[in-house]
Amino acid sequence: MMYNTSSTAFFGTDSPLDTYEDFKTFDRGSALIVRHLGIFARSATAARDALYAAWNRHIIKHWVSEGDGYLEGAVDVMTNIYRELNKADLTSEEIPRLMGLIIWTIHTNVLALTTWVMCHLLVDRDTYTSVCQEIRAFVDEKFPHIGDIAKIDPRVLEGDDFPLLNSFIREVIRTKTSFGTTRIATRDTVIRDERDKAILIHKGETVFVNYQGMHSSPELHSEPEVFKADRFVEGGSSSYNSYTFGMGKHAVRILVLCMHALKNLIWGSLVSREKLCQFRHSSVCHSDSSAVRHSC
Repeated sequence: MMYNTSSTAFFGTDSPLDTYEDFKTFDRGSALIVRHLGIFARSATAARDALYAAWNRHIIKHWVSEGDGYLEGAVDVMTNIYRELNKADLTSEEIPRLMGLIIWTIHTNVLALTTWVMCHLLVDRDTYTSVCQEIRAFVDEKFPHIGDIAKIDPRVLEGDDFPLLNSFIREVIRTKTSFGTTRIATRDTVIRDERDKAILIHKGETVFVNYQGMHSSPELHSEPEVFKADRFVEGGSSSYNSYTFGMGKHAVRILVLCMHALKNLIWGSLVSREKLCQFRHSSVCHSDSSAVRHSC
């Protein structure tokens, strides 16, 4: 479901959703490919090539050459990335492989975060109850008839009515980010290591960014080892201290789209359960998550 959701969110309703099996095989065997394990990586390599080819066909089919060009149906960030790859000194084989790698990375991040988000909700009774109450208060106020919920425009989730839900997702992102990325220094900079020794970084040099180190730094977050669902509610840590998708002009938008997909999943799961409870009139359905945990 989340593969379809994120594909549609980034590339539109005409995305090649039948590529999920290839994505899954490639994702599971990606470590084998990186380690050059030959025969053991054969199925993952074949799945990767099929995945990249399918998405490349989709992009070529939907690329409109008017003006600077754009990907029909896709969000602007995907158009901008593809446009910049075309401007770079890359071959016709390198562009689709890089674009395929970007698509795979986005899906992998979204699916991993989805798992952690739902796990936290199922085991953290207080957070589950508070998030339910926040959503229920919004529904009761604006959608008094349960049948109207299905007609809700998903963009309502981008308003200011869900501060705890937004904070909870950002906290999951902060605590579950384990990878880093590279960036190019835009100016000469001096940083200091753990021994207070000065390290000069020259403009133009490539720098590896340790996201996990930044997210667990007490200089950026109080008690970074503690999971706090309300950490990013107004008055808490700055939301800009969460760098999972980087802080570039494209990365910020990817984070917004990722959070939108996660909020839709949580919203749909909790509201669907509410509707089921009303339908059954069962005493088993109550405001805590014990029944859900038991059924799982």
